[in-house]
Amino acid sequence: MLQEKNVNIGLVKPLLKTFPVSGESPAALSYISIEEYPLHTQLHMELIYVAEGSIFVKVGVSNYILHAGEFTIINPFELHALYAADEPNRVCILEINRDFYDPCEEENIFVSAYSLYQDASGKDFVQIKNLLNKIFALHLFSRSGENPDVLHLPAGVAENDVQYEKILLRSLINYFELHFTHEYFLLSDDKENSLRDRAQQANRLKSILLYFYENFPQKIQLQDVADVTFINRYYISHLVKSGVGLTFSELLQHIRVEKSEIYLLGTQMPVSQIVYELGFSSYRYFSLHFKRLFDMTPAAYRKKFARQTIRYKNVTAARSTMPADIDRALAMFSKEHIAQAGARDRARMDAECVESADADDMAQIKAADGENMVQAEAVDFEGCVRGGAV
Repeated sequence: MLQEKNVNIGLVKPLLKTFPVSGESPAALSYISIEEYPLHTQLHMELIYVAEGSIFVKVGVSNYILHAGEFTIINPFELHALYAADEPNRVCILEINRDFYDPCEEENIFVSAYSLYQDASGKDFVQIKNLLNKIFALHLFSRSGENPDVLHLPAGVAENDVQYEKILLRSLINYFELHFTHEYFLLSDDKENSLRDRAQQANRLKSILLYFYENFPQKIQLQDVADVTFINRYYISHLVKSGVGLTFSELLQHIRVEKSEIYLLGTQMPVSQIVYELGFSSYRYFSLHFKRLFDMTPAAYRKKFARQTIRYKNVTAARSTMPADIDRALAMFSKEHIAQAGARDRARMDAECVESADADDMAQIKAADGENMVQAEAVDFEGCVRGGAV
């Protein structure tokens, strides 16, 4: 949950992974078998999808496991790492060019926990998964004709597929913005609210969160937020508590601790100076809040994780990606169903929304009929938004 305007790029640089391809590619895809992807961050949005097996994911204070068919959204500037679990894995890492879509510019923060996605998106979840499969298949199809012993990834799609991919990505991001942004998800459990009331509350909560992230080093009072957001100060306390589950003061300290991870792992700055940079009144107060989130002191966290970053470690793959692996993945994704997602997901899916298509159909999907179909879906979606259905 970090916004670009609030981060000193110099602090992030030692931990930064740049967008991997040049040109006008809207996205780049890696298809790899992960042993370890050390702690790092990036300026662009990233999506991590497990095609086979499972992996451990660390995103800020959260640690969880992703199984086959599951994915997570990584916001710009979020520190995260990937580790192999007890079984072989194959992972798609989709990086979205910030020139095409920049969550910071749009002031969006996405939830990263996959366990929340299906309930949050309802019937749209199947469409989200289908769009992901189409995007992955499009990238892999571009690589399937290559003959080297080891393929060079990440890579964008073929030049003549760029416009089609933009349509797919725009449709996918529309769903993400509708269901997975932080403020909408926080309020989604309030069943008594109408959709209009919920949208209004979400916009207010978003304004409050953005103000916190922009001004966290300063001493923030309720009245300061009220003056900028034009929201009653007493309602601010209620909305923060009901939406985030934290008091006004607790939310501010949470954000400061969240920011401290960049300082601890990206710099050699003394902890005493980090306390000052973050706006804490004392080391004791900072350490108290830090331990509540990370279960260790700031100094212990730096000692444990500083050398687990891309400053000191390279990405390690369990094995290289071969042309045969691409062909296998292409056959998997082009079926337009959730490969190996497990009975727990399949039992809850709306089977009427799922259509099958094998790898030989990819050329047709990219052709006029397929493109018109996706454009129609995008128009339908935008129509729902304009019509007030969301």
